[in-house]
Amino acid sequence: MKKWIALALALVMVFALAACGGKTEPTPTVEPTAAPTAEPTAEPTSEPTVEPTQDPEPTGEPIKIGHIADLTGTEALTGQEAKTALEFAVKHLGNNIAGRPVEIVLSDGMSATDTAVDAAVRMAENDGVCAIIGPNQVGQKSGVSEYMAEAEVPLIFYNGSPYYLFMKNPWLIGAGGANPQMNVIADYAYNELGYRRVNVLTMDNTGFITFADEFEKLFTALGGEIVDRKYVPFGTSDWSVYFASMQDADAIMAWATASNATGLWNDWYNTGMYKSQPMVGIMQSAFTEYYIMNALDKSDHAVTEAALGTYAPAAYVPDIDTPENKAFVEAWTEEFGTPPAGNLSGQIYQAYLLLKTAIESIEGEITNESLLAALKSADIYGPAGHLYFDGSGAANKDIYIARSVQLEDGTYSQETVKVYKDVPPTGLTAEVK
Repeated sequence: MKKWIALALALVMVFALAACGGKTEPTPTVEPTAAPTAEPTAEPTSEPTVEPTQDPEPTGEPIKIGHIADLTGTEALTGQEAKTALEFAVKHLGNNIAGRPVEIVLSDGMSATDTAVDAAVRMAENDGVCAIIGPNQVGQKSGVSEYMAEAEVPLIFYNGSPYYLFMKNPWLIGAGGANPQMNVIADYAYNELGYRRVNVLTMDNTGFITFADEFEKLFTALGGEIVDRKYVPFGTSDWSVYFASMQDADAIMAWATASNATGLWNDWYNTGMYKSQPMVGIMQSAFTEYYIMNALDKSDHAVTEAALGTYAPAAYVPDIDTPENKAFVEAWTEEFGTPPAGNLSGQIYQAYLLLKTAIESIEGEITNESLLAALKSADIYGPAGHLYFDGSGAANKDIYIARSVQLEDGTYSQETVKVYKDVPPTGLTAEVK
């Protein structure tokens, strides 16, 4: 494939420049550096809000932005949410960037790596996008990022991603941060909940294991003990066998998604394990989301009741108490009739806000290199809080400890219980929290 890409590279650049409106300069060498573990000293350079843009009617060639979302397959629910969130962001922020219309080039990743890579190739080589937002899953990200390094087009991840991806590819922009940032739950479990001995239970997959590893490193550095760790194959139908062999501990640090998550919660309750070992999320996403609680309700409301109050780290929580998020939630509620329920809405809005801010900082004069530099120079406040870069393409950002709750209207959501400000992409250390 690489040889074929090399032969088509000239054509790639012609299409890309036609849509983005600029010429390509020689590619600079960008060396990722280790992220700091202390508070940043520089003042933010900008503080954009989520107020609707009242710019004049956009004119000229459209700025094309690719979006890879899983509209079908195992992650279809997530993909549909991502599609809705990006469309809302473009509309609410004025349908233009630097006075030019915005065109979203959407492609279904079909919950498969090969399909996502094929979509990226089409977008860069045929559609002439300036950047691609997505995809969602780790395998897709790895495959697409390898191609984008050759195509030299910025790739923006809106949710957390493995840090090693950023270290070997300067064309990646982690608006959603990096996996190690979720290790804040280790600090919270040790210092706030008082846990000293925990079991770890998650899926046998690189994405899940990297989150678990980051938790374990910080938890043990703080003085905690990992009593047992169990990595479970996808599609497991019987979690009870894992609970049966689990040793005594203060809590279970867990993460599973979709039907795996509902099976995990049901067996945790039905085996009686909920009476002795509460579960704490290594990640909030797709583990304590509203749709997981809804699914549990359909089988047994008692399970949902037991799961409520679960703590987990999150990149976005709908009740974040900032002017930017309040404006976002108000606009979302006006548009859809209900406030945002999941974590993706605010993250995707923030990713698009980052891209819009970067392009406007160079007045719409886009080359691949100028856009990449502008993205890494951006310093913004959005629905998900503060976001900035200092070396690698993974953002320093605010991370939240969320607790699953049932609202007065009976729906399920999350509430913020603690904010970790400006967490570096390498995560917390035992010395700097």
